[in-house]
Amino acid sequence: GGPIVASPVLSGGKLYAGSTDGKLYAFDTGNNLARTSWPMHRQNLRRAARPGDLAGIPTIGTQPVAPSGTIAGTAVSIPSLATVSGGGPVTYQWYVDDVAITGATSATLTLPTAQGSNSGTYRVLAIGLGGSVISSATTLSVTASTGDTARLINLAVRTNAGSGANVLFVGFVVGGTGTSGTKPLLFRGVGPTLGVFGVTGVLADPKLQIFSGTNLLLENDDWAGNAQVAALTAQVGAFALAPVTSKDAALALGLAAGAYSAQVSGPGTTSGVVLAEIYDGTSTLTAATPRLINVSARTQVGTGANILIAGFVVGGTGTKTVLLRAIGPTLGVFGVPGVLADPKLQLFTGTTLLQENDNWGAASNAAQIATASAAVGAFALDLASRDAVLLLTLQPGSYTAQVSGVGSAAVNTGAALVEVYEVP
Repeated sequence: GGPIVASPVLSGGKLYAGSTDGKLYAFDTGNNLARTSWPMHRQNLRRAARPGDLAGIPTIGTQPVAPSGTIAGTAVSIPSLATVSGGGPVTYQWYVDDVAITGATSATLTLPTAQGSNSGTYRVLAIGLGGSVISSATTLSVTASTGDTARLINLAVRTNAGSGANVLFVGFVVGGTGTSGTKPLLFRGVGPTLGVFGVTGVLADPKLQIFSGTNLLLENDDWAGNAQVAALTAQVGAFALAPVTSKDAALALGLAAGAYSAQVSGPGTTSGVVLAEIYDGTSTLTAATPRLINVSARTQVGTGANILIAGFVVGGTGTKTVLLRAIGPTLGVFGVPGVLADPKLQLFTGTTLLQENDNWGAASNAAQIATASAAVGAFALDLASRDAVLLLTLQPGSYTAQVSGVGSAAVNTGAALVEVYEVP
């Protein structure tokens, strides 16, 4: 038969699509068979239904897997990846309970704040020039919050990193009033897999180290398909590291209350773009569950594509007041050389700018900022410093903080620290 045209329809567990040879094909999503209204071609169609037999028909190498234990208000990502033998474009259409999801046309389905209404069976249709293939089904179950308040559940920092002064430092604090026990966490230093998303100049072989003070707790160079890392990656909705032979670094471990740091570096004098991530791996939440109460990252801030970009996610229910700080000049007080002289801090949700600040002491709520900084135990800032700070209350969802320099090219680069604190 001829190649399948676009705009197929799912109904009753079968995918119906027209073809350029004038026939109607029905793909049974349960057993991947294809049938047509012309009986004499049924045998050939069964053969054609096997992805990869015909040029231009996609093969789904990464089937979608929905994270388990999803709590309402948290972010969910369901990744899938299809390829075409010999190359060629692939487009996607996601379905929930056999109904097309408007605008869901990327390889990864993202739900920034999943709700109970998002529970259902998900599939993705991969469409190539020569035909289409439907993925296996995956079930997403979103359960109501167990009374937990909104909290920080993820930090991701993308920047250039390497060795020496270019090591990426990510700090975090586990705890919270009235909490006890250990916090399961997923750490990732992603370099090579960023290339799958079109990022160029990536750090080819990142190394990830976790410290408590100056004590090295654990380190990883190549994640090598670790089963615990893979399971926690799916649970928290992070994109898959592919292939398992990639030189990305990742660790899964539980930590008691306290302050820690993660460092991402490259071998020798190498450097490149890297994504450092921390995910809260808690599957069952109670009021006594430890939280990420502070996350931060220190790195070199450049211009253009090399500004400091830190993404974070507020999960749970209700709202969360957060203190965001972009520290440049005050780092010099602690002996950090080459600091960013005048940082500007901007907070986005998607592409929408929520708030921004240049010099915190000039803000109308500077007094409230100083009070909140003292309450969370952040080091004090001189009122006349050019550091930037925001204090605001956020709904559960995904946010992006951007730190850049103000002024001429000669002074708008240097070392900076971005911090996110939960405010009690």
